[in-house]
Amino acid sequence: MRVIVTFLQLLCFSACILAQDLKPITLNPPDLKRGLPVMEAFSLRASATDFSDKKLSLQDLISPIYCSQLMVLIARMSVKEQLLLQ
Repeated sequence: MRVIVTFLQLLCFSACILAQDLKPITLNPPDLKRGLPVMEAFSLRASATDFSDKKLSLQDLISPIYCSQLMVLIARMSVKEQLLLQ
């Protein structure tokens, strides 16, 4: 067993030694004239989210909780009990 483990370690070590060297990647220089300056881009940002002034009803708040609890109960049921629901 020790011989096999030692052989596998030697094999992995030799594979690491024989691996190719990493060649440096040359990147193109950045185009500094493209786009907007950072501060101008920040000033043009806008949020597309609209909020309503309407208050949420108790039913609107409870429905997601009720549905999630119902899904948990159905997931805990056996297949036979789920078929009886249909």
